[in-house]
Amino acid sequence: MELELLFEITAAIAPPILIPDTPDGTRVVVHVTGGKFEGPRVKGTVLASGADWFLVRADGKIGIIDVRLVLKTDDGETST
Repeated sequence: MELELLFEITAAIAPPILIPDTPDGTRVVVHVTGGKFEGPRVKGTVLASGADWFLVRADGKIGIIDVRLVLKTDDGETST
């Protein structure tokens, strides 16, 4: 199987919000305030509607990333 680049994203972010001592660990929420994406066949903007809800587990051994973004292509289509 050969991999193919879909696009690269550049995002602007707000300062992180730390929520320590949850039952699962420390939550770090970083809101995405905008940006752009571009690839060989598609490009557009990152809408100011997403965030990265990163979790640093209580055991300190692993982090869990949960990034959700809304993208709008230059031809007006939106996708999550």
